[in-house]
Amino acid sequence: MDDEEPVSFFLKRLLVLEGFSVVTASNGQEAIETYKASQEDIDLILMDIVMPVMDGVEAVAEIKRFDPSVPVLLMSAYDKDTFEGVSQMCFIRKPMKPQDLISTINGLLAKNIYEANSQQSLAAFPCM
Repeated sequence: MDDEEPVSFFLKRLLVLEGFSVVTASNGQEAIETYKASQEDIDLILMDIVMPVMDGVEAVAEIKRFDPSVPVLLMSAYDKDTFEGVSQMCFIRKPMKPQDLISTINGLLAKNIYEANSQQSLAAFPCM
């Protein structure tokens, strides 16, 4: 999720209040281990890009190697163009409005459900 405890606390609280169950990790390597241990319970990954030990882009690439279908929303206080390998990924800039985050997450989850049920891709709408 996010390596900054106040940000992680805020995001977790917001998501729980919106009805989501939340599992957190404080760095990219921990995120991989947490996902592997709880993969069946995780419907979406919300990951900061700039994190210690392993950055979010590297962690997501590793997770996607064994589960390419998991939806991912990357976030950073920096512009998306600052990072290599992010241009085709869903991204939200921090600080974000809570309603923008929830809307983006709900869109990604809906897109994932649609694609799983219809066997059709909505790739043209990566961050619905």
